[in-house]
Amino acid sequence: MTMHPTPRLLALLAAVSLLVSANATVAGAEPIGGVPTDDPTIEPVEIETESEEPSGPAQRFPAVPGVDLGALGYRGALIDGDVVERMGEPLPSDPSERVVEIVRRLDLAPPHLLSLTEAESLLRRVVASLDRDLEQARGAVRVHTHRAEVAAQRKVDAQQRLEARWASLGEHQQKMAEVAVAAYVRPPGADALASVMGSAATTTEDLAAGVLFEAKADHDGTVRDSLVVSLALADERVGRADRDAVETADLAERSAAVLVDVERRWTSVRAAHEQVAEARELLDEALPSLQEDLDRTIEESWKAFDLGAVDGAGLPMVEVGGIRVHAAIAVQVQALLAVAHADGVPLGGWGYRSTEQQIALRRAHCGPTAEDVYLKPASACSPPTAQPGASMHERGLAIDFHLDGRSISTRQSPGYQWLAANAARFGLHNLPSEPWHWSVNGQ
Repeated sequence: MTMHPTPRLLALLAAVSLLVSANATVAGAEPIGGVPTDDPTIEPVEIETESEEPSGPAQRFPAVPGVDLGALGYRGALIDGDVVERMGEPLPSDPSERVVEIVRRLDLAPPHLLSLTEAESLLRRVVASLDRDLEQARGAVRVHTHRAEVAAQRKVDAQQRLEARWASLGEHQQKMAEVAVAAYVRPPGADALASVMGSAATTTEDLAAGVLFEAKADHDGTVRDSLVVSLALADERVGRADRDAVETADLAERSAAVLVDVERRWTSVRAAHEQVAEARELLDEALPSLQEDLDRTIEESWKAFDLGAVDGAGLPMVEVGGIRVHAAIAVQVQALLAVAHADGVPLGGWGYRSTEQQIALRRAHCGPTAEDVYLKPASACSPPTAQPGASMHERGLAIDFHLDGRSISTRQSPGYQWLAANAARFGLHNLPSEPWHWSVNGQ
């Protein structure tokens, strides 16, 4: 038995789809922590952002915090987690209730299956994109962490060089002081002075101690000035190294924060993808088994009865929703009426009639004579009426439906349209010449 979506479901699906499309928003993207990089081999990681406020139940998949399908680009119909959960619940044991619940699930499952399939495809793409973003973010963390380590070591080296310059200057100034004191207390001989100054003089008379000491002081001052300049350069290097260390450490910290955010998003979206895939598989497996269960339940209700019997007195008749029918079809008729009423289509009708009642109808519709009643073709009567003994009504296997107390006289009637879309799965088929007449064999 083939199941088709009802016009009501298709209209509802289209309306919800348009509503979701109008309200959903697509997330923007931002570079990795907003951090520029001068390495041409490292590209910024783009991360999809999510709206702070949920876009609504039509876009947020249930039970997956932080995953807004609308923000990720989902444009399908509403996915109701309660409906998905309902598909896995046990069916009622009462046959009539069982048929009603099966039909309800067969109505609800197809649009949800379409939506879940679309959501699964979307989340698969998002997971793949986040896989790339995750690898890129990890690469950025490695690069910036390495740069921060190098910059920190440069800062240490520069500080050590600065300290060495300070030590050299201190040692030189100490030596200058010691030489000055020693020369004042014990003036050097000519040979020693010549050796210090590089002079060719050989006697103290040829040299003036004051001049020699002044020249020595100039020489030591030049060395000191050179050390001071070197010290200033070293101090500048320390400053640059310190700034580089701070900047690279900040880059490393921000890259690490972005990696944490990407990992969080990856975890949430992957969980959503797994949940959607499981729900889609559940519905995918449930649909054929539900249809088989419906067919089996209806078939089993027929097996206990002789549908070929035409003796009205011996037929097991029951009343369902005010319609008297053969007990063999009571389950599906009760289910049909329940589903129709739930859909806003209050169906009623007339089912079983005795052979005497059929003869009376033939006289009224076909003519008063015996030939009219028993021999005239049904199509020659107005309205068409089956010959006595040939009507499915006499077996309780046909129903003349009405909608809210009014006859279903045309195919434009909402009652006929609902029956045309749904009655077949309850085992009832239309007699083409009579929009109101439905039976187990269409006669």
